[in-house]
Amino acid sequence: MSAPLVVLPPVAGPALLGPLLERLEASVEVRVLPHATLGPDASTRDLAADAIARMPPVGHVLGISLGGMVAQWVAIDAPERTARLVLASTAARSLGALADPLHLAGLARCLVQPRDAAMACLADGVLTEPLAPRDRERLRDDAPRRRTALAWAAAAARHDAEDALSRIGTPTLVLTGAEDRLIAPASQARLANGIEDAVHRTIEDAGHDLSVDAPEATAREVLAFVRG
Repeated sequence: MSAPLVVLPPVAGPALLGPLLERLEASVEVRVLPHATLGPDASTRDLAADAIARMPPVGHVLGISLGGMVAQWVAIDAPERTARLVLASTAARSLGALADPLHLAGLARCLVQPRDAAMACLADGVLTEPLAPRDRERLRDDAPRRRTALAWAAAAARHDAEDALSRIGTPTLVLTGAEDRLIAPASQARLANGIEDAVHRTIEDAGHDLSVDAPEATAREVLAFVRG
């Protein structure tokens, strides 16, 4: 695989990607692109424009959660730069995509806590098992500033690429955790159905954050797909 794999992370940033990256980097060149720190009115499309400006001339793109929303716009606005596209734990349109709005309200209360506690609280709310101590340490050290995380979360909440999905001609894989408590698996299936010839795979016993809940299975699916 000559093109590198560009990884666009979730709201928590790259902090919890370690288990997945370890498995991917054993086989491919990986470039993690943290999202830009933009203003509170920035959209997922604005984040995509920044990512396009920083990514290699051609790359496979893996977007997770918020990163998956950004990756949709990367494939729409820069199809010549996107070799293969993997969208994990994400949706084409935030409105109506939530598995449980009351659960989201509980997660929103996490954001009033100090930065490291807020990120750990959010992670515990989307994973199938509580965070391990070493992962809590990563979040404490590497979590984005709360204002930045709020801006990214707001961009995710406003995301709507549904009407533009038909413009994605890049071979696409949609990955869904069967136990995703944040974005409804049905909304992820709708995303896959909106992209011509997209492949949809469900990872059993995994929640929203596939990089922590199922790094082995996720890496296996990603590598098999980008290798064609």
